[in-house]
Amino acid sequence: MLSGQQASWSLSWRPGWLRSRRRVAPAATVPKVMVVGDSVAHQFDGDVTWRYRLGVEFKRQNAAVNFVGPFRWGYGESHNYLAKNWDSDHDSQGATLITDFMDISPVPGAPNWGRFNIVDEMQSLQPDVVVSVMGNNDVNNAMVLRTLANPISIRDQYRAQGRSVLVEQRVDALVDGVLEDYTAFLASARSRKADVRVVVSEITSQLIEPWVRDEVNDAFAARLPSTSTSPLVVALSDDPKWAKAGYTVDGIHTTPTGDLLMAQKMATGIHAVAPAVLPGAAKVPQVTVPWSPVLTPKVSVSRRKVVVNWAATARANTVLGVQVKFTDLQNRKSYYSTLAQKPSWTSAVKRPGRYRVQIQGIRGTMRSTWSKVYEVRVR
Repeated sequence: MLSGQQASWSLSWRPGWLRSRRRVAPAATVPKVMVVGDSVAHQFDGDVTWRYRLGVEFKRQNAAVNFVGPFRWGYGESHNYLAKNWDSDHDSQGATLITDFMDISPVPGAPNWGRFNIVDEMQSLQPDVVVSVMGNNDVNNAMVLRTLANPISIRDQYRAQGRSVLVEQRVDALVDGVLEDYTAFLASARSRKADVRVVVSEITSQLIEPWVRDEVNDAFAARLPSTSTSPLVVALSDDPKWAKAGYTVDGIHTTPTGDLLMAQKMATGIHAVAPAVLPGAAKVPQVTVPWSPVLTPKVSVSRRKVVVNWAATARANTVLGVQVKFTDLQNRKSYYSTLAQKPSWTSAVKRPGRYRVQIQGIRGTMRSTWSKVYEVRVR
C-alpha cells in the first residue's frame, strides 16, 4: 500500500512523452495564395517580378503565406529570376486567354490548350486567395479579330469611323463576351473551393484604346460575381501611372518600378478581401527602381579584333537589344554601338593596347545598368 506522499507523487507524475504530447498545440495553417494570369503575372527571365514584391509585403507584416501553383519560373527557358530564394510558385503563362484556364475553347472548333485547368488546380492546391491577372489578351485579340461576319476588325473600324453606333455595339458585345468567360472562370474556381477569396486585376494594357479599357474595367467592377462566402475585389491596377514612362516596358509589362505599384495594388486587394490572410494595410514603397540584371558577356580577343558575345546572358535576362561601350585606354575615348536582335559585336583595333568593354541591356523602353567592366589586352 502506498503512503500518502507516494500516492500524491504517482498521481502527478506522467511519462515524458505523454507530457510533451499534451503541451503541443495544433500547427497553424499557413494561408495559400495563388496568382493566376497571363504574362503580366508570369513575367520574364531576369525579372525581380511584382510577385516577389508582394511576398516582401507579407514579410513586412510578419504574415505567413504559401504561394502555390503548378509553375515556378518566369516566361522564358533560362529559369532565372533576379531575386533569389523566394516562394515563386504561381499559375500563370504568357499569351493566355481566360478560356485557356478552363475546359472550353475560345473559338468554336479551336483546340483547347488544356495546360492549366483551374478546376484541377483548385482541387489539388486549395488556395485561400486567388489573385487573377488576365483579360488583356482577350480584349486586345477581340479588337483585331476578323471573321466572315465582320471582315473589318473593331480597331480598324474605330480608326475609320470613331465611336460610331456600330463600333459601340461591337465593343459592347466584346465586353459581354469577356465577362461571360470571366464569370465562368470564377464559377469553375469556386466549384472546388466555395469560400475562396478572389482579387481581380483590372486590365492595364496601354495598347488597348482607353475608352474600351475603361468599359471593360467598369464591367469588371459592376458585373463580376461575388458571394457572401466568396467575396471578390477588383484591384485598381488601371492607374494613370501606367501611362507614364518608367512603369511599363511596352505599355503592358511592368518595369521594376511598375512591379512596386502592381504589388501595392494586389496587396491592397488581398487585405480588403481577406484581412485574415494579410492583416495590415499595404505599404509597398513607391520608389524608382533601376533595371539591374547581372549581365555577363563573353569577351575575347582574336588577333586584332575584340569580340563581345552576349547571347547566353541576354537570353537569361530577356534582353532584346544591347548597347556596347568600348573604351580605348590609350586615348581615353569611348565608343558606343547600339545593336538590336544581334548576339555579338566585333571591333577591329588599329594598334596594340588595353581596351575596356561594358554592355547595357535594352528591353522595350528599359535600359539596364551597365555590366561590370571587362578589360582585354590586344597584342
